[in-house]
Amino acid sequence: MNILKYVNLNKQLLIIDMISLLKFSGLKNDFSPRTQLQVLRKLSKFSLKEKINIIAVLSGQPLHKAPKGKKFDNIKVYYSSSLETHPKKIASLAILKSGILVTNDESAEIKVRNITETMKISTFRKAFDPISDYDRYDNYDSRRNKKFKKYDVNKRESTTENTKNNEAINELIDLVD
Repeated sequence: MNILKYVNLNKQLLIIDMISLLKFSGLKNDFSPRTQLQVLRKLSKFSLKEKINIIAVLSGQPLHKAPKGKKFDNIKVYYSSSLETHPKKIASLAILKSGILVTNDESAEIKVRNITETMKISTFRKAFDPISDYDRYDNYDSRRNKKFKKYDVNKRESTTENTKNNEAINELIDLVD
């Protein structure tokens, strides 16, 4: 899926708010370095596939494998000093680099309004999914690159539990045939 069909095709640079991306994926504020690196790797593959440049913006201390202002595989990585300064950092990078800001942060969107384009994380996720396929799907055939729906274990357990409860009730009640 070509993500650029949602935005101005002349701009080939996305500024990705990694905090919004990770939060949208259901992760808490304490993002492990391993999780951050996994998402950066997936972003890198995505940028090659879609032929777009990506700047990923994390928060906090730079990761050893992804130093500040340097390339990680084929994407550049920057850091905000804290979660409080993060919206300002992503907005200033989007303006400075004339890129499309991909975020769910409303304050950052307001800062870049009428200067550069923005894209919601949900729109971006239509083409990119930061959670590993193996985490989301029990059955994954890498040879065919095909994902199968995850079997809902909870639904099966609740059905089995309901059946057991009905049998127990039936044993206590004298059923009339």
